[in-house]
Amino acid sequence: MKTILSLICFCAAAMAQPGGVGVFPPPTKPMCTATRTTNCTLTDVSGTTTVPGTLSVSARVSAANWVFPETYGALRNDVADDAPAFVLALATGRCVRLTEGTYKIASTLTLPQKGCILGPSLGTTVIHYTGSGSAIVGSGLPIYDLLLSDFTLKGNDAGIGLALTSSWYGEFVRLEIQHFATAVDGVSVIHNKFTGGKIFSNTKGIRLRTGSNNNEVIGTTLQFNTGGAVSIESASIKNTLRGGAIENNGNPAMSIVDSSDNVIDGTWFESNTTTNILIDSTGSAVTGNRIINIEEADSANINIVNCQNCFLLGNRLVGDLVIGAGVANTFIGQQSALGTVTDGGSGTIFWHNAVSGGEAYGTSKLGQPSVLR
Repeated sequence: MKTILSLICFCAAAMAQPGGVGVFPPPTKPMCTATRTTNCTLTDVSGTTTVPGTLSVSARVSAANWVFPETYGALRNDVADDAPAFVLALATGRCVRLTEGTYKIASTLTLPQKGCILGPSLGTTVIHYTGSGSAIVGSGLPIYDLLLSDFTLKGNDAGIGLALTSSWYGEFVRLEIQHFATAVDGVSVIHNKFTGGKIFSNTKGIRLRTGSNNNEVIGTTLQFNTGGAVSIESASIKNTLRGGAIENNGNPAMSIVDSSDNVIDGTWFESNTTTNILIDSTGSAVTGNRIINIEEADSANINIVNCQNCFLLGNRLVGDLVIGAGVANTFIGQQSALGTVTDGGSGTIFWHNAVSGGEAYGTSKLGQPSVLR
């Protein structure tokens, strides 16, 4: 009874704190939607902004709104430079529609407001960037409603595949991005959604940084990225990685550094080098990050070096779980762990975990004792 009362008091106190372990609301929903047709007002970390209306997604992708780069001279033979044809097609303000084949581009494609490029399918339709800068750039103050889907973006192991700065409400659907130094670099991006894509054979996969917030990476496969699959950095908040698979990536496969209130939910981790997830800070402590319902296939570890009021629940872990000295007031519940759990933090609640590899707790362990299997 005393243990249960301690748990209740701990959680009640945490509920009063921003990012506390007692309450974990979903990331803030936008006041505007990607399919809005009239202007609306968005209040976000950047202040209050009027977001212009746009065509609905269905209207934007309809045949009546298409333009083909071939109309402006694209040959899609992976020999001739098709970049000038793309520039003219994008300048029409219509949706650039690709066909099967390989479009070689030797220079950067800069997307306009509401820029749109649609392919029939990834793999059979390729934009092959032969430069060393950025293949596709979306940048504005801010730039709204980018829509890219169903094609492969291929580099030459240098530069950035998709470089986004101040992109709001972008939709990036079923994109395959490969062979870049960084596949996706998001700087101060807000409410973008990356869905069903494949990010592989890059140095780095997806980076969200410099105050990026409320972005979602859903059902995406990230493989063979030697410098890591996903990194959330430099005061980026309320971003979500949901579902998908992170496999055969370099170390760490997933990192959250100097960023708070981000969510990893239901993602599969397999055959990554040594660390599946790293949460750390180079300055003041980060808070409120959540790891929920993930599943590991092998012994790469989870290393939480620095995090306050963080939350791990319902994960199936095979590797070790390491809680560092910079971790405080964190809830760890209902884990199934085959590795070792080591707690060097303070005020950690361990609640109904099933551990095979052994436990080494700090001095302030609270909650229901775990079960050693």
